Amino acid sequence: RWGDTQVAVARTKHDDWLPQIDNVVDNFFPYRNPIVLDQLRQAGLFNDIIPPRFLHNGREITGESTVEPGTSVRAGNTNGSGIVYLTTDGSDPRLMDGSVSPSALAAADTDSVVIQSTTRIKARVLDAGNWSPLHEITLPVRDNLAGLKITEIHYSPLDEGEIDGRELEFIELKNTGNTLLNLTGARFVRGIDYTFPAVTLLDTGAFLVLASNSSRFNYRYGFYPFGEYTGQLDNGGEWLALVNAAGDTLIQFRYNDRNPWPEQPSDGYSLVPTELNPAGDPADPANWRASYFIHGSAGREDDGTVAVSKKSRVPERLILSRNYPNPFNPETAISYTLPERAQVEMMVINSSGQRIRTLVDEHQEAGSHRVIWDSRDDSGRKVPSGLFICRLRAGSATKSMKMMMMK
Repeated sequence: RWGDTQVAVARTKHDDWLPQIDNVVDNFFPYRNPIVLDQLRQAGLFNDIIPPRFLHNGREITGESTVEPGTSVRAGNTNGSGIVYLTTDGSDPRLMDGSVSPSALAAADTDSVVIQSTTRIKARVLDAGNWSPLHEITLPVRDNLAGLKITEIHYSPLDEGEIDGRELEFIELKNTGNTLLNLTGARFVRGIDYTFPAVTLLDTGAFLVLASNSSRFNYRYGFYPFGEYTGQLDNGGEWLALVNAAGDTLIQFRYNDRNPWPEQPSDGYSLVPTELNPAGDPADPANWRASYFIHGSAGREDDGTVAVSKKSRVPERLILSRNYPNPFNPETAISYTLPERAQVEMMVINSSGQRIRTLVDEHQEAGSHRVIWDSRDDSGRKVPSGLFICRLRAGSATKSMKMMMMK
């Protein structure tokens, strides 16, 4: 119905559907929660055991705020009975079967937790076999951000229809360490301009993407980036520098698009580290390679799989990316993305309209795919140089592009 044309102005995803979703999230759920809790209480499905309070120096901590290393926090019990159980590893003190988690600590009113790095505390009260609701709080500390790495630079994206490729640039960061990171106040000071807002937390193993244009990025990748930076990435290479809130340099190096740096990222691929959790010098070109697929792998590992993460949905339409290299001799790589499982046929046609090679003819799953066209036949002879057409058919959708073979 959001595409209904029986109105003066046809409804669309961005003008109508997404604002309605935002309205539900912002104006319905916050007011609906207390009503649902009252209904659960009346049905005997929600008890009245008060969850623990978090206290520092006798004062309650009610929201996320940056604390100094060594800060002591205790979980206070205001029920008059029961035992407080808490965890600092992000898990729930209560297991699914109602028993106490092995990682939970029993805490008396006088017991404190000393915060040395950004920590997420979860606590409940267990009273006569019944658990209180969960109380969770994150206490950011200005951490050592050594585990923060730049894991993808997409500096030369391909155009997307009428969308200029410059609007599809992005930079990806990853927490490669074993503790939650607090990026509050960290900022890019060279290459692009961006400052991380208050209480920006990055879990262990998690990714964070910054893009040049949030809506354009969402159009291609199916999710919105964490933030939108100003400035543009130089296609010929430039310095990137990230500093912490105090201005100390965390990451600084200069990438390039010429040998010995990988050259494929100049043609729609992204620049990614050779290791999934990079530990080497980012200024060394030997520690970088081109992404496995055109458009890169925003928000997930670039491990060569075509699996789509929960955050990176498949596109809404068939995408055929420009082959690389082009012109080529004798091989070229062709990447494409399917919106759904379909019977796929890819053929190469010469300038006379004759089919000279079938590259794909099978059912394939939704997601990204890549095929290599070797223009040589079984005897090693190459096709004549000239212009060729790659035609891709997936279900009822068809895409075509030109390729140039040169001797």
